[in-house]
Amino acid sequence: MNPHEQIRLAALAGLLHDIGKLMLRAGAAGHRNWDAEAERDFKYKHAMLSASFVDDQVPAPWRRAVSGSAGNHHRPRPNDAMDLAVTLADILSAAERDDGTQDEDVRQRHPRQLLSIFAQLTADERRLDAEERSQAYLPLRSL
Repeated sequence: MNPHEQIRLAALAGLLHDIGKLMLRAGAAGHRNWDAEAERDFKYKHAMLSASFVDDQVPAPWRRAVSGSAGNHHRPRPNDAMDLAVTLADILSAAERDDGTQDEDVRQRHPRQLLSIFAQLTADERRLDAEERSQAYLPLRSL
């Protein structure tokens, strides 16, 4: 596989790796039952559902590579560069909104706005103050 194709597959896996969270909220079922074996394989139910989604929706030529990396993003295969890249991207993207709530936990409230990751950067040992941080939220708008 050429490098450009690998990049495209990694981007697709990264795009779809958390699609299972939408399936969870919609009450959709995957191909497997959520049990101790599935938890051992995927760690979180949304990862299992993401793999199911990819298996159902991604065209056959890309399905195998994307399903593995999307489903394995909490349990990456140690020698699989794409798994590790998707896992790292997931960790970096989740760090800006980590509230400690896992898949099956009930959230009391969901964030109403997206916080730019740039609001958490430090430059010259200075962080944004509260007023500046409040302006760092991206406004919600109808699509």
